[in-house]
Amino acid sequence: MSKSNLLGPMFNPSIEHSRFWTLRGNPAILTGRRLKRENAKFKHNGVQHGVIFLNIGDTHLEKDIIVPSLVKEAVHRAIESQRICYTFSEGEPDLIKSVAHHYGVSESEVFILNGVTEAIFFLARLFARIPTGDGDLSCSTQRNQPWHNIMLIRPVYPPWSGILLEHGIALTLVDRYTDGARCGQPCLEEIKEKINPATLAVVLISADNPTGKVLTRQTVENIARILKYYREKKGQTIFMIVDDIYRDFVEPDKRVDFLKISNEYKVPLLLLGGIDKILGTGFHGGWLVVHIPRIPAFKRLSRQTLEAIRILFSKYLGANTITQYAMKPYFDESELVRPDVKKNIDKFRLWSDKFIKGLLKLEKEKLLKFKYGVPELPLYLWLEILNFRKWGSATRFAEALVTKTGILVAPGDPFGDNKCIRISVVRDPVKPLNIPQIMLNFMKSAGG
Repeated sequence: MSKSNLLGPMFNPSIEHSRFWTLRGNPAILTGRRLKRENAKFKHNGVQHGVIFLNIGDTHLEKDIIVPSLVKEAVHRAIESQRICYTFSEGEPDLIKSVAHHYGVSESEVFILNGVTEAIFFLARLFARIPTGDGDLSCSTQRNQPWHNIMLIRPVYPPWSGILLEHGIALTLVDRYTDGARCGQPCLEEIKEKINPATLAVVLISADNPTGKVLTRQTVENIARILKYYREKKGQTIFMIVDDIYRDFVEPDKRVDFLKISNEYKVPLLLLGGIDKILGTGFHGGWLVVHIPRIPAFKRLSRQTLEAIRILFSKYLGANTITQYAMKPYFDESELVRPDVKKNIDKFRLWSDKFIKGLLKLEKEKLLKFKYGVPELPLYLWLEILNFRKWGSATRFAEALVTKTGILVAPGDPFGDNKCIRISVVRDPVKPLNIPQIMLNFMKSAGG
């Protein structure tokens, strides 16, 4: 059996290639889940506790975060009126109308899904390329023509990389600037250098998971200029895909109008949004806006793109009906929903500031440091392990940390950087335990 298909010849060989890019299947995460099942107990400063999950951005993991009352009422009304049948495949028409009005686009450009992750699956199916031979995508560089690829910025949110690989799409990884005023922004020189004739799209995350960095308007415009150059000078159309699920976490004056940039630079845009992080993670709902600027050169592309997506949706029963009703107040009664959303975000910002203050002690001790500087998104902290040789990988570090202390963080390996860890800010880091201090003690006792 070929090493490239360890699961056997009857299965998709790309599943094996995507194994590396899975956070939930990472050994450290599996160890934390096992300890939880075994009801393992840990004790620090006289406080006994179980496993503390800081590995996943579940914004409603703690009871301190609330679901807006109008959202709850909308769900109750839907259930009581028995309006819980299947919606249209593309989504509930009234919700589509609300989303379209919010963005100022045609209703035909809006599609409703079960969260951004499901949107990634749809886009992977849209761009899918069937592997040839034994499906070893790692050999694509030896082909006469480059393998169809999508560009991702590293470290990258694992579902993007894993799902694309499973659909036969190669990954082109671009790093970030590590210093200066552009620290944490995608490296423009690498984007220019790595685009090839088979590049299908560039994926951007507006407020980044895992680094916590926020894309600047200047960065997005510079990337749009690059894509415009390839269209005008090379005759190559490249989509800009934007994962904008954390938009509400970004300060209003720092938010980027991706639709405006798409129109200005004549770049086709696939914009993803969702309500998971702000209305309640249990409401796994999202949307896809397909926006092709209206110019003669894109007339055929617009027709073909929308037709392809409609074919995909024709096989789809539609997003969860209850969640679609939960999404409506976010668009239709935003002035009443936003205050509760702001309260939640303010808590995340407070917790993030506390975490940062405590973790800067580890940076002072030369144990961990913020690789791209202090983050702006108050939900994720991305830290580099400075005594890396001792651990060998972030997975080993995270596994040792949860085994000894009960604190589970996300190792950076599945994000494409095995020297870093990600902390999801889903609880107060000093009540009832001082988590940064426990991490500091652990690293010192382990010979950090």
